[in-house]
Amino acid sequence: MPKTTPRTQSNQNLTSEQYRALAEHAAGQEANQRTRARKDRAKRAAGVPQNRWATDQQVKVAGKAEAAARKDTPTQRPDRDQLVERQRQAMIRDRNRRRRLPWYGTGATVLAGLAGHGVVTLFESTTAVSGTVPGLVFAAVPALGAGVTALRTESHHQHRRKLAQHQSQDAPDPSHRRWAPELAAGGAGAAALAYWIARAGLSWPVVLAALVGTIACGWRWWRANPIGPRVAPLQPPQPAQPDPTPAPEPQEPVDDFARDWAAYCANKNRGGKAPGSRLTNRDDTDYITTYDAELARGSQTPNTLRQAIAELASGLAIRASQLLIEDDPHERGEHIAKVTIVRHDPVADTRYYTGPNVTATDTDGIVHGAGRYGDGCGELDLVMWNDAGMVPTAIIGATRSGKSCVGNIAVDGMLSTGVMNMIYIDPKTISSPEMSDIARVVILGQENAARAPELVNAILGARRDYGAQHRMAKMNPTAELPGWGVIHDEFSELVNHGYRKQALQWTSLVNTLAAFGMWPVAMNQSMLETKWGDDQCRGAFASQMVVMRMRTYSGKLIPGLELHPASLPNRKGIGVYVHDDAARSNVPVQFDYIPEPKEAHKHPDAPLTTKSAFGMHTQPGMLDSEYAAIVSVLGEPNADGRWIVGGPFGTHEFPSADGSSSSGADTSDTAGQKTTGGWGAQLAAAANGSDTGEVSSERRVYELIAAGTTTRKSIVRACQDRMSEATVDRALDTLVGDGHVHRPEGTRGAYAVTTSTPGTD
Repeated sequence: MPKTTPRTQSNQNLTSEQYRALAEHAAGQEANQRTRARKDRAKRAAGVPQNRWATDQQVKVAGKAEAAARKDTPTQRPDRDQLVERQRQAMIRDRNRRRRLPWYGTGATVLAGLAGHGVVTLFESTTAVSGTVPGLVFAAVPALGAGVTALRTESHHQHRRKLAQHQSQDAPDPSHRRWAPELAAGGAGAAALAYWIARAGLSWPVVLAALVGTIACGWRWWRANPIGPRVAPLQPPQPAQPDPTPAPEPQEPVDDFARDWAAYCANKNRGGKAPGSRLTNRDDTDYITTYDAELARGSQTPNTLRQAIAELASGLAIRASQLLIEDDPHERGEHIAKVTIVRHDPVADTRYYTGPNVTATDTDGIVHGAGRYGDGCGELDLVMWNDAGMVPTAIIGATRSGKSCVGNIAVDGMLSTGVMNMIYIDPKTISSPEMSDIARVVILGQENAARAPELVNAILGARRDYGAQHRMAKMNPTAELPGWGVIHDEFSELVNHGYRKQALQWTSLVNTLAAFGMWPVAMNQSMLETKWGDDQCRGAFASQMVVMRMRTYSGKLIPGLELHPASLPNRKGIGVYVHDDAARSNVPVQFDYIPEPKEAHKHPDAPLTTKSAFGMHTQPGMLDSEYAAIVSVLGEPNADGRWIVGGPFGTHEFPSADGSSSSGADTSDTAGQKTTGGWGAQLAAAANGSDTGEVSSERRVYELIAAGTTTRKSIVRACQDRMSEATVDRALDTLVGDGHVHRPEGTRGAYAVTTSTPGTD
């Protein structure tokens, strides 16, 4: 197989231009070879040894390689400091050159004069021509030089001026014309000096004249180009430094909240809770930012957003307490919601209660300014009555949530009207000593609180009869017909201890009180319907509710309350105001603070305490029929005109089950002491062998202990079919407190009857 040589390119593919380039390259190589051959023959003829030829060739090749390397290596570019130094050196050289210009003119004048002196000498020695003519000719040379210099400078200036006008720039200042006196004097002096030298030759007077003339003509020039230790060093003009952070181009402001809402809350792909919605019509104040939220029609409402308020707040990168969702205030439809974002808390600082601000007319009873809305827009008013009658109210909150503070403000405002008496019911006995001290009727303890509807019904009956006699279907408190405030504290205590039926009595009672000038207010620790007896009982107080922060996410919310109490700010005194007629029922409220006497030392700036605030008010009189109704249930009032049922300082008791009633305490010798009615009368009757009908829990427990069942555990087991464990404990406490049963020393959990006969003094 024949060996073939690979070809990089076929001859048929070469163009004529490529053929020409190949031919030139080949011709160049042949010329180089001929030149090298001639050099070799010359070296051989000159006797240069053969071994030197290779050395010279290698040196040449090495030199070419070095030159090629230098050519390929990029020259290092000088940095900024080096460039500035080079410019400064150039400026120094230019200044030195300018300072030498006067001496250059003097030197040229001297040379012209010497040349003229030679010509004058030649003419005078060889011809009969006078030396004046050649001297004048050479004297004209410096003058012509000065004139040419002036003309060239003027021409250059005019050229620059035209160029500046062509480029729409300011014309240059003709500063060269200020040297015209020196240039004219120098030209004339140089001509005279040249003529002098041409005629007389060079001498010391000539040198002195040249020196003085140069100094005289160049003095201003040297001052314009100074040197010396006191002269500032030359520096090249510094270019304008670019701003390292150039101002950004003006752009439209970015709405971060609207952007985040669209990205996280309205984006269905990211699990947004309001897909397809958008925020519009932004409005900013010092504290809040508000929007109109356009919702997806047919699938979203403001309540839909409220149910997902935590997720929406997460999408906006804020806390749930900073996001408020309200119905559209302009009532454009359920597809529009008002979204408020609280940027800065306007109610972060505590505002102390400074006293009541109330309106008390025939149609309006309002406690103004009880608290401030959490978005800084307005204050909250508590309504006691309006043209429709009294407004049943509930205040709900856990311990230390600020519930009692709201109740204190409501009570102080009620008493300040001067047309309201007060009934205070407290199952826990010690919830508010200040209210116990100010109320006209005080009912303390669980059993007494369970029987409170008996007294309230008696007063209500008297007012109902008064209304029937005067043909009044509705009565609001007035100076002629004072009303009552019925404050029921710790309402859940009734339900928790088995008084569910008694709690349910308030369902129908509250609806009737509202029409007869009696303001029912219930305070509870829970909003669950099971803590009210049932939903109907809770709804009876639902006309106006204040719900404080609670750690609950129960779905069984109070009617009208669509904001979870757990989403409120974690701060004492923050609540939600719920009312049928309120436009902002789901906006958090920071209530004013009024400390109790035991906390006054912690709040030295507080102007009032509950005791000082309540002590400024007096309660009005009451109808004769109301007085008679109270006496029929509790007996005559005590010395200060009050009825106190239960508690350590109780003066009255409810009638016992056998129909006996307590006696008054205002005129008898037993005033201010506990009466002997109630279950004690039953126990005494049982000891005497009489039958009073239904056996009370205290009597049953006493009989068991007397029969030999002495330990608590055995007593509970024996009573489990008739009473609960809690009822047994209450019976034991009552028996011990009244001295019918005692705990023997050295025993634990055991009881024994006393030696005295029960029921005797």
